[in-house]
Amino acid sequence: MRQHSTSLESLGLREAPADAGNLAPSHVGQAEENLLRYGLRRGGSVRYMVIETYRHGPGPVYARAGDRGRMLPPGLEYLESWIEERSLDRCFQLMETEEPSLFDQWIANWSDLVEFEIVPVISSAEAASRVTG
Repeated sequence: MRQHSTSLESLGLREAPADAGNLAPSHVGQAEENLLRYGLRRGGSVRYMVIETYRHGPGPVYARAGDRGRMLPPGLEYLESWIEERSLDRCFQLMETEEPSLFDQWIANWSDLVEFEIVPVISSAEAASRVTG
């Protein structure tokens, strides 16, 4: 299973220290370069599938969410989520942002309870259009 730092690196991001607010400019530049590689432009929202694996089961995650909410920074939008039915220990969240560096702030609030994989996604229709020209 991939750790969230590996997934963030694929986006040009890294795991932020607990006291970090933003990424260093060089990391933000790499994230923007990766968005261009995926055919996406800065200034437009990008959707991400966030796969969360709960380190200690669902109980602590739901307790914190109940106490503190999602703790999303402004500009990182939650769209919808689904939970793995059998074990309830994996969550698949569709999220959207213009600034992928905002994931660092959000992950810092949850990394003690959750392992993250973050994947930029497009619709099936857009993928088909890219393939067929």
